[in-house]
Amino acid sequence: MVQEERINRDHRSPLFQEGQLDKIGSRITSKRVAQMLEECSMCSYILVDKHPYRHDPSHIVTHRIQSSITEFADTLIRAQLPRKPSKWGQFLQIIDKVVAEEVMFQIYSECSLTEPYVARVTTEALAQDAALFVGNSMVIRDCNMYGQGWVKSAAGTAPGMSSCGTQFEGIRVAGNRGASGIDGLLSTAIGFAVGCNRRVSA
Repeated sequence: MVQEERINRDHRSPLFQEGQLDKIGSRITSKRVAQMLEECSMCSYILVDKHPYRHDPSHIVTHRIQSSITEFADTLIRAQLPRKPSKWGQFLQIIDKVVAEEVMFQIYSECSLTEPYVARVTTEALAQDAALFVGNSMVIRDCNMYGQGWVKSAAGTAPGMSSCGTQFEGIRVAGNRGASGIDGLLSTAIGFAVGCNRRVSA
């Protein structure tokens, strides 16, 4: 909520009206982020995804790259492209750090079992070889806004890691889109566990 509120207030800043956006993965599910991108005048919007299907309801993608995340990251690493610092990138890094610190303070300062607290401690407790299945509706929003999206991993041993020996690996997460009953949630969670061949917390 804090991140999206900040985006909602600041997206008209000149820092958001220039440069390039690189989007890895399918379309953005956050309504506010999607609206921000529609209103910004980006020079280019590059979408990287492993399939050729179009996920661009707003028709703002200017370039498409069909590749998996691992292959795309490895290609960029091998290319050894020079880094060009930008005001927008520095601004987002500062905002990300400030928001993360504030969220952590608010979550752990309350001596009660809140939804943000559950989302945070649950994702922090996940092991390297585990995965997470979330239900639907508010649970997904809580994990998206307050959960930890990565786990520490041993270099070169985690599945799907890039060849650079990254120290962190993204948590594999799944959930149902729309409203689902208990039977539907259990069936999806079981299928997800079988498909990814990992220990799944639900």
